[in-house]
Amino acid sequence: MCQRPIAVGREDKISFAFSSGAYFVETNGGGPGFATPAADPTISGFRANAAAADYSRILAAGVYGAHRPFGYAYSGSGGGFRTIGGAENTTGVWDGFVPYVIATPVAMPNVFSVRMHAQRVLREKFDIIDDAYDADGTGCPFPALTPEERDALTEVTRMGFPPRSWFGHRTMGSHAFSALYGGLAAMDADYFSNFWTTEGYLGADPGSSIHQSRLQWTAQVAEVVYEELPDERVLSRGGVDQAFRGAEQAARRFIAVRLS
Repeated sequence: MCQRPIAVGREDKISFAFSSGAYFVETNGGGPGFATPAADPTISGFRANAAAADYSRILAAGVYGAHRPFGYAYSGSGGGFRTIGGAENTTGVWDGFVPYVIATPVAMPNVFSVRMHAQRVLREKFDIIDDAYDADGTGCPFPALTPEERDALTEVTRMGFPPRSWFGHRTMGSHAFSALYGGLAAMDADYFSNFWTTEGYLGADPGSSIHQSRLQWTAQVAEVVYEELPDERVLSRGGVDQAFRGAEQAARRFIAVRLS
């Protein structure tokens, strides 16, 4: 019985490589241990990829005969940083680089947190915002917003979020913030208590609406609930939007935690 290929079309990178007279190499960036504080950052930064690329030429020589294949590295978002890391720290491994969707140290985690802040503050006004930026709209939703809502929309817009993209607010979620959270906690562990107790932080302002959204209770996590995804959803695991998910969870999506 023939089995349907896992990837098709432009997602079928292996077939594309073969049809172009090439082969395709993908790594795990050094494995999950690279995120631990004691890990050598050069392993995930460029060394794991460079070692795999070098070794691939040894295998290629055994299959195609002795020669040096040209090699090119590409990736987006966090992988784009690794692509740049390979370009800046290696010699003779690759012959070209294509990093894309490049973030900045300011963008991580600020673009995620400022957007989540806007999602909380504006959650009752997104239909008004969408109508304002839609065809025949006024182009200015601010008169219908409270001062806090205006400030949130202004801030997220100035941080680079395109206002017309709010039409997708229902399925937007927090994106890759969950992948960055562990690093944030390691870099600034005091932030999570300072936020609620130290003057100057939003949570320490008794007049902030964030107190209306804060939920607190004592419980234990009894179960992590996942949704099993159809096979075609696995195709996207190599994309920028899904790259932060572990490969072992590529066929399922986190839904919730069950408390006891």
